[in-house]
Amino acid sequence: MYSNSLFSAVRSIATHDGYLFAGTWDKSVWKTLLAPLVGEDELTFNLNFNLYPNPTNNVLNIDFKGTQNQVNIITLMNAYGQIVYSSSINSSAKESIDISHLPSGMYLVHVESKDGRATRKFIVED
Repeated sequence: MYSNSLFSAVRSIATHDGYLFAGTWDKSVWKTLLAPLVGEDELTFNLNFNLYPNPTNNVLNIDFKGTQNQVNIITLMNAYGQIVYSSSINSSAKESIDISHLPSGMYLVHVESKDGRATRKFIVED
């Protein structure tokens, strides 16, 4: 048995749509993106895109060239799983996002369309 109170308080665990959910005995629910937990650099489900520059400090470009379907949602999350940016778009080409306000660290880009979703890591530097 783990001595860490977080692990000893977990009552149930489930996954859904690329997320891990943990229910605790005090009726709270923890939610986190599955990609960093499984050690994968990315989770991909029928959607392909490129990020550049990576690492970056001002603007993150997301290139959807070669993607057959239009992207509907772009979400940026920090290492704690908190959403720092979210946008609904209607594009299949390229999106540029101002990230100059974000502190240095590792972040995740999660992109969704009607036909799939994918997650990639990127780094923000000073």
